[in-house]
Amino acid sequence: MSGISSISSTYTPILLSHQTGLSITISSANTYYNIGSSISIPRNGIVNISVMAHVSGYSGSLNINLTRNSTQYISNSNLFYSFSNTSSQLINTNDLGSFTINVLKGDILQLMVTNSTASEIVYVDDLVVILQ
Repeated sequence: MSGISSISSTYTPILLSHQTGLSITISSANTYYNIGSSISIPRNGIVNISVMAHVSGYSGSLNINLTRNSTQYISNSNLFYSFSNTSSQLINTNDLGSFTINVLKGDILQLMVTNSTASEIVYVDDLVVILQ
């Protein structure tokens, strides 16, 4: 086939982060707190993020903070649906069980969580971030 080239091996999917067993007690209701380690982006691409999480009670939410060129960007709304299960569940925004975001080399991602009630615990049982 003319005009079609093979996919460059530089765009082979890379596991950027796999974090497990994270938890944080929410001091102030509906205030986002960083959880886990930040994730540095080594090249331009698309990250696929999947999260399994639960709460000790009430309703938790997750979000992503993206830092690009020293500017922090936080979504105006929850990137992931709110969840209220006290047992682990796959948190998602679509039927695939994951969230995708376009990223540039040098970006930094940080998972953030909150709960609708202070003194409750948000557990992130499993976080997987793959760069495509």
